[in-house]
Amino acid sequence: MVAGWEPVTAVVICPPLARRCQLIRISLHFNLPREPGFRATPSLLKCLTALDFSACGDLAHVHLPDFISQRSPHALCSPATGLGASHVPGSTAAWAAAMIPGLLQGSIGAICSRAASSRVTPQSVRHLSLTSVMKSKKKTDHLERTASFVRREVVSTAKVCGAADESPSVKLLRLLVAEKDFSFKAGQWVDFFIPGVSVVGGFSICSSPRMLEQERTLELAVKYTHHPPALWIHNQCTLDSEVALRVGGEFFYDPQPTDASRNLVLIAGGVGINPLLSILRHAADLHREEQTNKGSGRETGTIKLFYSARNTSELLFKKNILDLVNEFPEKIACSLHVTKQTTQISAELKPYITEGRITEKEIRDHISEETLFYICGPPPMTDFFSKQLEDSCVPKEHVCFEKWW
Repeated sequence: MVAGWEPVTAVVICPPLARRCQLIRISLHFNLPREPGFRATPSLLKCLTALDFSACGDLAHVHLPDFISQRSPHALCSPATGLGASHVPGSTAAWAAAMIPGLLQGSIGAICSRAASSRVTPQSVRHLSLTSVMKSKKKTDHLERTASFVRREVVSTAKVCGAADESPSVKLLRLLVAEKDFSFKAGQWVDFFIPGVSVVGGFSICSSPRMLEQERTLELAVKYTHHPPALWIHNQCTLDSEVALRVGGEFFYDPQPTDASRNLVLIAGGVGINPLLSILRHAADLHREEQTNKGSGRETGTIKLFYSARNTSELLFKKNILDLVNEFPEKIACSLHVTKQTTQISAELKPYITEGRITEKEIRDHISEETLFYICGPPPMTDFFSKQLEDSCVPKEHVCFEKWW
């Protein structure tokens, strides 16, 4: 290893000519020999969103462990020295996710690279790195907001196998996940890597873990915004589009067989329904298991969903929610709120609809020692209800919340 070069663990996704992606774990070494103060420190890499090496050639000074030389035909290295350079055939693009497990708790920046004949120059690395740092200062950047959150080690490619409009402003994506070791807990989100898009998206999974286990698919519901990943999903994504995913987040529901029975209160605002729907679906799967194995001794408690949106057209997954309420009438209940309804409410929905915001009293009525609260919505809503529960002496460990911008 060259003295003074700082290693950074990375996963490189190299699509060969057959367009099937491989995951390659390597170590990148960035430094400027004549500028010792400029190093790829954790604080710098935490801010990276993209490096485009299309104008400056192959990744230079790459330390490639022996197992890469055995697994990847796209990496050239010397097992004797452990030194080498990343190589991708001239017509093949490569993109990568850089991470520092432990130091950054899995913070990720997307790296786009294209093979060329020249080496990366210190000036190129410095310019691209500093540009990325400046771009990442936006408060809405997913990687910056979630830099301290735990992420799973597995990065998987995924193919879009279904898409539909869930509402006028929300598109539902179904993704077929390639990596067999990829898994998630109900309520977690994914880092969403798109080839050619420098910004990494962050979207909560709205399907259940059981669906992934059985079908190797998961679902995301993405609201239209001018954020590049959301724009890509709404305007460019097609069937068979390929992306990469990595699971993260500490907002989840994952009861173990030995845990005491708990009731759940789920409080959602707008697209904040996504992780809570995953939790609701997971709880329903557990109920079905209990009905099949009545002698197991396990019993999941009741679930009450409070869900608020501007109007009924923006209440996502209405049919899915009501189907679960009707399947488990003694276990699952919902209260759907609309704040700016201007059209007539359908007869099917009317019994479940309340016009106006979710109130403090509604939530207080469900406080008990056996109840866990999960809140996801706009920051003001999340802050309001978490503070209310704190003032009502609900233990902090019984309140989980997630804020999405």
